[in-house]
Amino acid sequence: MFGYVRVFSPQLKVWEYELYKSIYCGLCKHGGKRTTRLTRFFLNYDFVALATVRMALFEEVPNCEKHFCPYFPMKKMMVTNSPAIEFTSDAFIILAYYKLLDDRKDTKGIKRIVTQLAPDILKKEANKAMLRCEGLEKIISSEIDRLDNEERNNCMSLDKVADCFAVLLGEILSYGLTDSKKRIAYEIGYHIGRYIYIIDTLDDFKKDKQKQNYNPLIQLYGDIESLKKNINEITSTMKSSLCCVKKAIELLEHGTLSGIIDNIITYGAENTIEKTLSSLGI
Repeated sequence: MFGYVRVFSPQLKVWEYELYKSIYCGLCKHGGKRTTRLTRFFLNYDFVALATVRMALFEEVPNCEKHFCPYFPMKKMMVTNSPAIEFTSDAFIILAYYKLLDDRKDTKGIKRIVTQLAPDILKKEANKAMLRCEGLEKIISSEIDRLDNEERNNCMSLDKVADCFAVLLGEILSYGLTDSKKRIAYEIGYHIGRYIYIIDTLDDFKKDKQKQNYNPLIQLYGDIESLKKNINEITSTMKSSLCCVKKAIELLEHGTLSGIIDNIITYGAENTIEKTLSSLGI
């Protein structure tokens, strides 16, 4: 699922990049143990970013240890004993489970066989995660259903349909927090989610046009030439959300992770937007 929220490594200090990789590896290894090893194949950098922000919100001091990596014949530094990584693993498998249930409704052809079976493979571990994170399941399922309804009704409003995924990530990131920390976390999660949804629709424009899939940008602009004429409006709304994220992050305590988080939202996002535009010939 996605993968648009990541660092731009040339602008990171060496130790920050090593720590970032340790968070990724920790989420892969310990997340796989906590839920199912299958989630390791679906892990992307969006959830690494969410785990990093959760660590900052709870003021965790990253504990890095060397552990054997099952995918490479060597030991690698990994963040361990992290509540943020444990929670992110649970949120990830619940979201993956409900996303697969949603995909089951629309997939056709040979892929339908896979989508019919996939949710059942994750169901047992997803149920365990739901018990550990009481109430999170209702939030995720409700927003995925809302998003599905908007897409099925060919919603013409980019803001309206993006709001579904924005609320979803806002609720996930702020889960378990209270007072000002909860408000800050929700603001960060909401606007990261909004950015992800919009850039994903932009990235999929040509593919969705060819396959006649729903895409709010196709509903709005119709073809690639019209999209190009209005690209400044689209990039502006994405950058507006990223600006909101930066302002919210400034309210957090500055710690070990601040440089990584700032890099993700500033240089990483800018690099991703440029690559996406380039792929569209813009």
